[in-house]
Amino acid sequence: MTVSEGQRRTFTITLGLSEGYGDNSITHHPSTADKVVSTWMQARSEESLLTIGGFFSEIKLHYTYHEGDKPQARHEPGLRFSGEVSIRRLSAVSDAEIEEALINLADALGAALGQKHVTVTYRERVWIREFHAG
Repeated sequence: MTVSEGQRRTFTITLGLSEGYGDNSITHHPSTADKVVSTWMQARSEESLLTIGGFFSEIKLHYTYHEGDKPQARHEPGLRFSGEVSIRRLSAVSDAEIEEALINLADALGAALGQKHVTVTYRERVWIREFHAG
């Protein structure tokens, strides 16, 4: 018996756990991100704002960057928070509201984990959130 049906609305928030590059970078534990999401959900719930549940997967990010004129290839531990918007609980919520919540959560994660970039996907769209120290 089908109890709910709707359009698939998948999302991901992908970020590294290393703050900075190279040997002097600080690598955060995944539990830090768990705390950020829990705090975010609690605060938004208390303000009657939209929250979106999902799950974390630990990943390894591979990337290149330049140190002076020399290209470097590195990898670091990372996380992907992903899921699908609930067709039972959030079917009446607009895509714009979902996007706002995802971007807000991505910004909270990026700030807490000292990231320069966080990637957010929702349906067929993608955003790269950028953070500057200061």
